Amino acid sequence: MSATTEAVGTDHPITEEELTEARRYTMVVQWSPADNLFIVTVPELGNAKTHGATPAEAIAMGAELAATVVSAHRALNEPVPLPRFFGS
Repeated sequence: MSATTEAVGTDHPITEEELTEARRYTMVVQWSPADNLFIVTVPELGNAKTHGATPAEAIAMGAELAATVVSAHRALNEPVPLPRFFGS
C-alpha cells in the first residue's frame, strides 16, 4: 500500500494529513522469524496488523493501515477509536 492507495470504504487517496493523524496510534513492531519480516500491530484499532521488510517499512505500513482503518470508520459513520497517549 502506498500513500496514493485509496482508503477502504472511501473513494479518495490517503492524504498526508490522514497519515499524520494515523502516526499517533501505538505501533508495536516485532520480528517474526517464521515470516522473516517485521510485524506491526496497532492495538487501538482491534490489533490490526501489517508487515514490512525493515522496522521503518513496517512502521510506514502501520501508518497506512491505521489511516485506512480510521477512514473506513468515518465512512461507515462508526466511532473512531482514540489513540493512546504517553502517560495515559
